Amino acid sequence: MSKKPSPIRQITCEVCGRQCQTEHKNRDICSRCHHKEPSVLCISCGNRKHLVSKDTGLCPRCANIAALPKGECARCSQFGIIFNQQDWLCKVCTKNARRRIRNKNKHTKVACSVCGKMCVPRLITRAICRSCSIEERQGRGICAGCGKHKVIYSTGKRLCKRCNVVQQSADHLGWS
Repeated sequence: MSKKPSPIRQITCEVCGRQCQTEHKNRDICSRCHHKEPSVLCISCGNRKHLVSKDTGLCPRCANIAALPKGECARCSQFGIIFNQQDWLCKVCTKNARRRIRNKNKHTKVACSVCGKMCVPRLITRAICRSCSIEERQGRGICAGCGKHKVIYSTGKRLCKRCNVVQQSADHLGWS
């Protein structure tokens, strides 16, 4: 469950009919009417909830889970609630399948654009290893002028301090 609060919306309360603001994302009800509503224990999760059905004794969340089909999972062969009905997977196998899809491209090794060694890229937009990324963030790298590993003085031109001074004097005198 998300810790982030829901955005406040301008509504007309479905119980009392007055214009107000609410943080409830599923219902148009003001906080005054919400607090007046009776709360009952859900027989499935044991939490005290509003809108518990009198017929089943289930809160809306538990009612949605109870409505899911039961059967044998296609991956682990366990009998239980099927959360992914398209692939016919249980809750654990659905979670594992999503994790596999999410992490599929994370372990692809590429050659670092700075040092050339094979590594898992640190950045999404560029093939760079962790150590070269840290070096760049700290202001070090290979100078475009002398080709040595030094502190980069001019980041736009990728020049060390010495090469930057030489480049500026050459530009000033018109040698370049």
